[in-house]
Amino acid sequence: MPPKPEDALKWLSASYSTADLLAMLTVNQNASPIVIDLPWPLPSQGFGNPLDRSGRGGGSCYRNGKAYIDYGDLDTARGNRATAADACIDDSLIDKGSPVGTKKPGRYQEARDLADDEGLEPETAINACHLIADKLGGDGKDLRNLSTCARQANSYRSVDNGRIEDNMRAFEKEVIYQVVKNKQIVHYNVEPVYADDSKVVPVAYIMLAFGTDAAGVPGFQKAEVVPNSLYGPKSKTWYNLGLQ
Repeated sequence: MPPKPEDALKWLSASYSTADLLAMLTVNQNASPIVIDLPWPLPSQGFGNPLDRSGRGGGSCYRNGKAYIDYGDLDTARGNRATAADACIDDSLIDKGSPVGTKKPGRYQEARDLADDEGLEPETAINACHLIADKLGGDGKDLRNLSTCARQANSYRSVDNGRIEDNMRAFEKEVIYQVVKNKQIVHYNVEPVYADDSKVVPVAYIMLAFGTDAAGVPGFQKAEVVPNSLYGPKSKTWYNLGLQ
């Protein structure tokens, strides 16, 4: 059963303790776990948690009666890395985004080199992940909305090449279904998590969604932590790109 709105933060913390996060981020069946000292609760980039409805006064996430997308500022002190994205999504935004442009996020080529070393096709194994997907209206040419990611984090791969079932695309597809089929208005937030201040590639993405109907009655709720992990078939090892 999904959490009550007022209990959402407690539910999220209980569901994703530091130990749970470490287990999800490592995703490594063939090597010793890599310890990541992540703060908990995770810091906010100023947009807040869509699941926390306290002080919102009810109603949908609309701003002046319309859907919107906001991008957090690039962290210029830490390699121009993306910080967060927040959106209020209705059917006016579906399929209105854009694919990735020529500008790529930090350490994109280094991640492709790792994929190549593992016998993978770099062009497909490494992606520039939208925080707000293009199918949800996200801009693929705005570096505030992009970070270097493994295909496994972004979408589905064959089982032989490693597979993360609860990937970003799976989450996005559910949001699209709720918006298009169930007419939900979804407050949607994606925040990349970094291992430390020196890293420009996330170890994971926290994805949060809270939907209401047009009258503001709560409906769809979902939270996920997606590890930014790449499977290397040559070494039979999982690599978290945020730790390379």
